[in-house]
Amino acid sequence: MKLNFSVKLTNDGSIGLYNKEVDDIYHSTYGAYNEAVEKFIKPSGLESFLQTHNKIKILDICSGMGYNLKAAVDAVFRVNPECDIEIDCLEIDSYVFSFGLLYKVEKIDYDVHYFLLEKFFDNPLITKCMIELLEDDEFCQFLDEKLALFFVGNKFSEIELMGRHQNNQKIHNIYYKYMSNRNKYPPKSRLKSYQNRLRVFFDDARSTIQTLDGGYDFIFHDGFTPSKQSILWSYEFFNELKRIISSSGNITTYSSSASVRSALIQNGFHVSKISSENRKTSGTFASLSKEFSQIPLSEEETGLLKTRAGIVYHDDGMVQSHDEIIKRREEEVMNSSLSSSSSYLKSLIKKK
Repeated sequence: MKLNFSVKLTNDGSIGLYNKEVDDIYHSTYGAYNEAVEKFIKPSGLESFLQTHNKIKILDICSGMGYNLKAAVDAVFRVNPECDIEIDCLEIDSYVFSFGLLYKVEKIDYDVHYFLLEKFFDNPLITKCMIELLEDDEFCQFLDEKLALFFVGNKFSEIELMGRHQNNQKIHNIYYKYMSNRNKYPPKSRLKSYQNRLRVFFDDARSTIQTLDGGYDFIFHDGFTPSKQSILWSYEFFNELKRIISSSGNITTYSSSASVRSALIQNGFHVSKISSENRKTSGTFASLSKEFSQIPLSEEETGLLKTRAGIVYHDDGMVQSHDEIIKRREEEVMNSSLSSSSSYLKSLIKKK
């Protein structure tokens, strides 16, 4: 098992991860769970939507440990437990997603965690990853024992079979640790199984998104920053989001980058900034309908869109590498007649 991440503790007590390959963190130090609530759940208006709708469709881009997923499902069961759920998760790393399913968010009831585990039980790749994580002492210490018991209790026959066929003593140890007499009867989810569908796609999000049907009410875009993962912030990628979002749907993202906002605007989205009492949670809200806009962009933010900072990323055919996309934009910036962001900001200060 080769893992590309290490565990980091965030300020709200929840676990965050550092991706070694991308050289970036999955969540801000402000707090992984708080970030999900403040940057995605609240600004999206999801809870208000649930008060008047009995069906919801969500796309969670770069799910990571599933904080946005957990916060969204938690909101559903708090506000409208009769609501039918349809959620598609896009995540490249199956270990990160599996780690998240076995990690307990303190502010969310166990029932929500049990529900999510049940929904992904039939995914053999997730089962494989969970078993390997439970074997690993370095990561096992961060996993919740009740969730591990719930998982093992429902999958014990597979785990025992794997142990016999692979002669893997550690898998046997997992089985006996969590299925001892003390824990003979694993906890069961108290949630009903509604007409819902939860899926996760472990692939390049660009490939998957082209296969998805439309009608998403909410799209959470939580990818690494454009400088680290430009492939998910291109004009072409947002064009796909325009295709699959509902006419009244919205996109929320933590990014306030001028290039990201420009790409959204060029695709016909109305862009505003996220309303929040905490300035650390600045971000972007986008919808195809202006009536759903939130706080208008400031003069400074609007002006930056017309500088070199607002030059968008392009990904022809949605198959180019990060380096190719970055190189193209750097060339466009270098050859542009637009003013630099720094000179614009200096002129704005002088004007004021």
